Amino acid sequence: MTTATSNNALAALARDLADRAPRGSIDRPAGLCAAVCLGSTRTAAAAREALGDIGPADVRTRAAQILAELVGGPPADLPSMDTGFRGSSSMETHRGAAP
Repeated sequence: MTTATSNNALAALARDLADRAPRGSIDRPAGLCAAVCLGSTRTAAAAREALGDIGPADVRTRAAQILAELVGGPPADLPSMDTGFRGSSSMETHRGAAP
């Protein structure tokens, strides 16, 4: 099994976790974030790095925990989320447009 297949299989597990999480649970958005990071990268290390782009911090932290549970091992230190904007997670602001 290739690493990409492994990441895709782990992404499916993270998506399943999110689908089963109760409404309002942090596991819902965090599981989806973990699924996207896993499904769009080739390695667990790249998925961990991609988590640094996720906000808010509580979702990012829980997504890292979910990823660690799926991949094995403790959650890695996450890169800080310094994207140049504050207070909004909209794509327009992320792209550098005026808030």
